[in-house]
Amino acid sequence: MSSHARNRLTREESHLQTRSRLLAAAQKEIARRGISAASVRNISEAAGFSQGAFYSNFQSKQAMLLALMEEHMQQEAVAFHEIIEATAPDDLEETLLEIAGWLKTLQADRSWSMLALELQMHANRNPDFAAKYDESKSFIQTEFAKGFALLFDRHHLAPKLDPLQMAIGFNALWSGFAIQGTVASAQPADEVVLIFLKALIDSADPKRADEEMAAAAGGAAG
Repeated sequence: MSSHARNRLTREESHLQTRSRLLAAAQKEIARRGISAASVRNISEAAGFSQGAFYSNFQSKQAMLLALMEEHMQQEAVAFHEIIEATAPDDLEETLLEIAGWLKTLQADRSWSMLALELQMHANRNPDFAAKYDESKSFIQTEFAKGFALLFDRHHLAPKLDPLQMAIGFNALWSGFAIQGTVASAQPADEVVLIFLKALIDSADPKRADEEMAAAAGGAAG
């Protein structure tokens, strides 16, 4: 590899690290101060950079907010898919237990719950941001839907509900618990979401042989 190529790679890595630190600082600032009070200056200083570094990574504060939401939701969609793919295809109970453990981990991250609430409130008040926010959220829900399709396919089940609708319901339920926080005498959020998943699974029918063959053919064509 040439010296020029090595330098270019180093700059790319530095850019990604700067962006990551800015997003991490933004999450903490927003959780602590709220979106309105978390200024570009505060976020930049908290990350240890100038405002110039911020604007070299994000066109605007709203662009940063969208990137922050997309990064978190994309990570969650990938983690959900990987859990389903990594567990034994003949052990549904193991898959559900792994999902429950993952949900407990998510629930422990209170800063993300605060951020989710702030982003939704900001979208409710800002039509321009709302349009981009909803577009990004729709894309991520499509990614979650792929995980649901995989879950049912691996266990040879034909769901009664479209995977995209499952993803929307799953995210709405989980986001609601995250925003609501702890309620006295309430059942843990991960347990309630698990009941939701089990209800979807229990309502499904076994896949017929022709459906299995069609799915396999579609996967090979893809």
